[in-house]
Amino acid sequence: MNINESVKQYAQVVDALKTLYDERDRLLHEIWTHMEANGQALLETPTHTVRIPSNRKYDPHKFQSVMGEVLSPDVFDQVFEPEHEVTKTVPAKVNGTKARRLWQMGNEVTTALEATLLPAKPEIKVESK
Repeated sequence: MNINESVKQYAQVVDALKTLYDERDRLLHEIWTHMEANGQALLETPTHTVRIPSNRKYDPHKFQSVMGEVLSPDVFDQVFEPEHEVTKTVPAKVNGTKARRLWQMGNEVTTALEATLLPAKPEIKVESK
């Protein structure tokens, strides 16, 4: 296979994936809309079970004021975590924008910089003509 054929096939695969993802999104919308309209969190078909996952998020201030009166202090403390500071370790990183100027500092620095680069992820972008 020559390179022209490889590029052509790659572009076709990218187009097919876009079509596939668009169809997936359309079907998701159709199923979700049907389930929401019927008040279903669970849908059984002959071949599949579909669930809308429970993704509850609470307003912490409302929760504290409302549930603090309803729950016993022991139960409330097990469920509610008040605001607090957390110290966490942030991984080391190099600011590529600021490091860009280092490439102008001569051969010795350039050679050292090249030794610190991570391997590039293979990536290409193909557009139709």
